[in-house]
Amino acid sequence: MQKLLHNDLRSITLSKLLVGFGGSLVSVFIPLLLLQRGFALWQICLFYAMYAVCKLVVNYPSALIINARGARAGLIVGYASTAAFLLLLNASSLPGWQWLVFVSPLAMALTNSFSWNSEHLHISRVMDEARKSRDIANIASLTRVVSLAAPLVGGLIAAFGGPNWLLAMATLFVLAAIVPVWQADKLAGGHVRQQSLSYSFAHAPRGDVLANFAYNTHGLIAIFVWPIFLAVALPNFTSIGFVTTLSSIVAILVLQVAGIRGDSGKLRRVLFEGTVAVSLTHLLRLFAINPALVTAITSIDKSTMGYQQNAWTSLYYAHARRGGINYILSMEIAGDLAYIFVWTLLGAVAFVTQNASFLNVAFIIAALAAWGSLLITKELSDPTN
Repeated sequence: MQKLLHNDLRSITLSKLLVGFGGSLVSVFIPLLLLQRGFALWQICLFYAMYAVCKLVVNYPSALIINARGARAGLIVGYASTAAFLLLLNASSLPGWQWLVFVSPLAMALTNSFSWNSEHLHISRVMDEARKSRDIANIASLTRVVSLAAPLVGGLIAAFGGPNWLLAMATLFVLAAIVPVWQADKLAGGHVRQQSLSYSFAHAPRGDVLANFAYNTHGLIAIFVWPIFLAVALPNFTSIGFVTTLSSIVAILVLQVAGIRGDSGKLRRVLFEGTVAVSLTHLLRLFAINPALVTAITSIDKSTMGYQQNAWTSLYYAHARRGGINYILSMEIAGDLAYIFVWTLLGAVAFVTQNASFLNVAFIIAALAAWGSLLITKELSDPTN
């Protein structure tokens, strides 16, 4: 019987499960928290644009530290920064401390820069290439299973105990994630330093850079803008938690299909199919006019995003395995620039139109940008390359 996961992926998976549960308790509610604190939509866009600028700045220093000290150090800093971000959001609700909400984008940038760079480097190094799509699907599925009830639990905690209790519980789970990754750098031959790092586009093919810009453009709209819509359409924690939990169930099954097909030599086909489905899903968002349609589209959203993401991540890690942290840096620059561009554009639309065109513009941009994901290059082992 085949193992659920390659042995060297178990510790990072357990860590991701803890972070996933803690993050799922609160991440979908961040736009609602900001709206409840009086933020206009254009100010929420500014919040995320500030985050993207901060991440563009801290990405290279974080890569230097990870290259020198290993993925374990990067993950510990990333998880600690996640806890700091949640605590800052918590403290910003106190009288006289509202200004802390404008410091939190830096903490979020440190979180994602250290966590993502470390995770990409570690997983691409220790994965078994022959079963990478299934392992990626299983990691994602396990994360969804563990986090399945988190939005609903988070909604109930916030409804009965308040947002501060919600943020406190999320913080505890995130800090606990440090324990499983303590031995991460001893796996698969140990961490290997790259001799020289440079912060430029030069270490990834042009197609990969453009693909990552497009992938992040449509992905951020699904991950961040859709929750803003949920906060407007379902303006309470319990409703958002219920819809998000329900929509995760179907996505788990779809991920398994993607993983099996990806490892059977159909990785590019899975990416194409996922891209078509994702683009259509973004267009469907334009018709979310009642709670039933919101629930249905959210369910479709998680399934199609997961299907495309499995193929995308498999290709990304195959390239990162060969290109190392320099490749990751080149790709992260493209992703950060996509965030800055999209949040600035959407913020301007929200400000000028007084929110009238904000969501429609976002969903149309996402539907078009999704197709750019197909520009990522094939694996070197792909016989059709």
